[in-house]
Amino acid sequence: MMQRTVAAQQPKLAPTPAPSPLKPTPTPIPPPDVKAYLDRQVAKSKDQKFHMTVNGSDLALTPFHVWAQKSTGSNTTSTCIDMRSDDGKIYDIDFVKTGPQVTSIEVHRINGESLR
Repeated sequence: MMQRTVAAQQPKLAPTPAPSPLKPTPTPIPPPDVKAYLDRQVAKSKDQKFHMTVNGSDLALTPFHVWAQKSTGSNTTSTCIDMRSDDGKIYDIDFVKTGPQVTSIEVHRINGESLR
């Protein structure tokens, strides 16, 4: 008598679809008043960077990401722009507007660490 051996069949799995490529998050454009202010400051500098004085020293920064504008009071808004220094540090700079004028510029964070 012959014995038949039956091999257990592995269930067939459907091929896994390739993950869809991640789309980069678009960087918002700064509000027109802040953009105009930044553009004027950068155009005036010889190295085409945004300059500000921090702890008595000139700091040259390159903007690379704009966060959404927030209302901070009656007729006052704040726009945070991430900027990179020549030494690689990342600065979060808040541009505060009253009406259409940039009235204050403050360093909010350095390399993700809050200064407030």
